[in-house]
Amino acid sequence: MSGTFEESLQKLKQLFPDAKEQSLIVALKLSNVQIEKASNIYLEQKEGRINKNKSFLHLKQPKLDSFIKKKQAENENSEKIDSGSSKKRKFDELNEAAVNKQNNSSNKKLLNLQEVLKWPLKSLTVKKRTQTQTLYLYRQEDISARTPCMLIHNVLPKELANSLLRIMLKESETFTRNQGFLFGNLVTSPHTSQYYISNEMKTRSSNNARYFPPEMEQAKTIIMNIVNEQRKERKIYEYEVQGDWSPNIAAVNCYANSKEAVNWHSDRLTHLGPLPIIGSLSLGVPRQFRLRRFGNGESNSTNATQKTSPSTIYSIPLEHNSLIIMWPPCQELWKHEVCPQNSIDKHPIAGFKRINITFRQFRDEYGSEMTPICHHGELCMLKPVFNGRNVGRYFYSCNAGGPEGKCDFFEWLNIDKRKEEVEKLRMLETKDK
Repeated sequence: MSGTFEESLQKLKQLFPDAKEQSLIVALKLSNVQIEKASNIYLEQKEGRINKNKSFLHLKQPKLDSFIKKKQAENENSEKIDSGSSKKRKFDELNEAAVNKQNNSSNKKLLNLQEVLKWPLKSLTVKKRTQTQTLYLYRQEDISARTPCMLIHNVLPKELANSLLRIMLKESETFTRNQGFLFGNLVTSPHTSQYYISNEMKTRSSNNARYFPPEMEQAKTIIMNIVNEQRKERKIYEYEVQGDWSPNIAAVNCYANSKEAVNWHSDRLTHLGPLPIIGSLSLGVPRQFRLRRFGNGESNSTNATQKTSPSTIYSIPLEHNSLIIMWPPCQELWKHEVCPQNSIDKHPIAGFKRINITFRQFRDEYGSEMTPICHHGELCMLKPVFNGRNVGRYFYSCNAGGPEGKCDFFEWLNIDKRKEEVEKLRMLETKDK
């Protein structure tokens, strides 16, 4: 940069001490380094910038006026303060206020958008998801300690177990898949099944049920004796079967491969009554039987101090010819499933199929003639209360599930009254004979 240009620039700086150096350099270049001309160019540029922003001044004027009045009131009896010092003092005041606020509320974030804007937002509470763990149980003492179940291996003589398996495999060819409505949608069971009744039930309506073949009758007797022997050492609830447990019906399920399964459920109580005993016999390929607690109440496990967590799934491998007994209150407080598996070992007789025979006792006091009828004209379903202050009670509600939905029928089960009604009916039957 030449000496003449530098000298001219210094003269311009003296004339316009508040001007930006870059603006003065531009003015000098446009004026061919002529001081008077450069001064005029700079003033014209400055005036042009002011005119350009003039249209926006009316938007800022009210706030500007109020700000000026406020500052005049604050400095009414004081000398004029340099603008740079004023800004610094204001910054120091704000900084001091922020430090005091932080000390007074240490658990509150200071520079927080919600705090700055005073946004009326409620804090969002994110619930921590409970992680589900699966615990595999193999030993009988562990199963009894943690669940209301008992596992017995090789429950039937080998020849009887294999013979019964072959018969059920043959009959399963004509089993059907149950259908029902779930939330208004028609769903089909992922496995096939069939109901069987014992010979003593022949006088009752069978509803397309089949009769126990001789091998199933033999298996029933063996399992019944085992259960009744075990009950001698167990707590018997007031409303469960009194005296000997005598199974007279069975639901037989066939799982054709590793993908056929049944989801979380508890067995229906409508004709079994409260606190039933289920003797579940497994034949064929081994599968995982899983339990999970859903309700509150006494578990009836052999170890009263053992805690069962709702977040824990207990998985029990059921081998060929094994029996798992579901003691009360398993159907009231627990649910169970047979889940799909990626692979299973082939059984020499059944291949990849599993036959499951669940022995149950049909109770006269919970027959169809004693079951209420809902507003649809259908038999109601007996259900337990899982949680809350009414745990331990039972109620009847509508079992309709078509597109029209369920009706609002509801009726508490009065167990003592039901017993009295059954006794009266039995006395009348005896008199008629």
